[in-house]
Amino acid sequence: MTAAVSLGATPELLFRVRGDELETMALAGTAKPGSTVESFQNDVKEIDEHEIVVRYLTDRLTQLGSVNREPRQLCQTSGLTHFQSRITVKLSQQADPASLVPFLHPTPAVGCLPRDEATLDRLRDYRRQLKVPSFFGAPFGFAEPVSGTTHLVVAIRGVAFDGGQVKLPSGCGIVGGSAFDHEWRELRLKREAVLRLLGLQA
Repeated sequence: MTAAVSLGATPELLFRVRGDELETMALAGTAKPGSTVESFQNDVKEIDEHEIVVRYLTDRLTQLGSVNREPRQLCQTSGLTHFQSRITVKLSQQADPASLVPFLHPTPAVGCLPRDEATLDRLRDYRRQLKVPSFFGAPFGFAEPVSGTTHLVVAIRGVAFDGGQVKLPSGCGIVGGSAFDHEWRELRLKREAVLRLLGLQA
């Protein structure tokens, strides 16, 4: 019997905690092929998609302390351009990283809204029906005992090997302004970005 193996490189931080400070980010909204920086920065649908994630994180994190959200900026990775907003929290009390994972994850960037148990169950059912690899969109990280830092990312760029089968998943955000053809194209671009990252595509 062979064991499934996954590998990848993700640009999305779930959270980093050190002492009384927590850092996270909203990474959502993807530039369309051929779009200019100016047109992307003014794309209403992509901004809306991004701000949904920002609002979710801000609402959750205000329960933990004082929140600071940096201005939205561009993140360029593996040939893709996304919106990114860094968010930091001055924690009002010590946070348990094991409790923070279910508190924050899944964010709307890889999950759904409303984030109630019935909707999450439906999302899990969709994942099972589509046979999505378990690593995709999952938290992954480590704790550093010496510095006291806990660092977790969201596994959104990678491949899974299971015996002779290779799976290359990708996802996209669906909001009111989404267009069917653009979302399918975005899924393809994200898969191609992973192939380039692994040196499997020019």
